[in-house]
Amino acid sequence: MGEEKVRLVCNVKDAQNYTWYKNGKIILQPSARYTVKSYRFLRITDRVQKSDSGVFVCVATNSHGSANCTIKLIVEGITTSSLSFSELIE
Repeated sequence: MGEEKVRLVCNVKDAQNYTWYKNGKIILQPSARYTVKSYRFLRITDRVQKSDSGVFVCVATNSHGSANCTIKLIVEGITTSSLSFSELIE
């Protein structure tokens, strides 16, 4: 957590169309959070958060058919306590 950006790569090459989904919902472009670069690459902009965790699917199609690439992104973070310093030393 706290990485500036993450780039997901669709390992399907030579397709004419690439469509990205997160948890079954299409990622529409333009998007404030997700940017499709060169179609095969999905970039998560801004700081990566736990809410970015999920299953990302890239569906690639051409005249021969379609294929997909599935990426499971897990974002973990450090848990912090809300106790004050005075409460810790009592």
